[in-house]
Amino acid sequence: MHNHPERHPAVQDIIERWKQSHLSQVQFCKQEGISYYKFQYWCRKLRRQANRQQRAEPDFVKLNIKEPVQTTAIIEIHFPGGQRLFFHQAVEPDYIKTLLG
Repeated sequence: MHNHPERHPAVQDIIERWKQSHLSQVQFCKQEGISYYKFQYWCRKLRRQANRQQRAEPDFVKLNIKEPVQTTAIIEIHFPGGQRLFFHQAVEPDYIKTLLG
């Protein structure tokens, strides 16, 4: 079909039809007249692309600051995944909002 299945919508449609068919890959390929090895290649390429996209997406939660807060204290922000962000000097709330937004 195409050397870049991740950019070819027909490949994604074929794989989606296979998932909905509840057939084995071999059965589906025979039914559709598709090379089993080419089908496996497409699945592998799309799975790798999906994994790369997941790793590329940041795990940040948007921080909404309703009112600016004036502080001269050291700031420490804790995120749900256990990550922490430290500021060792006074930082304007708008800077934090820009950094995390």
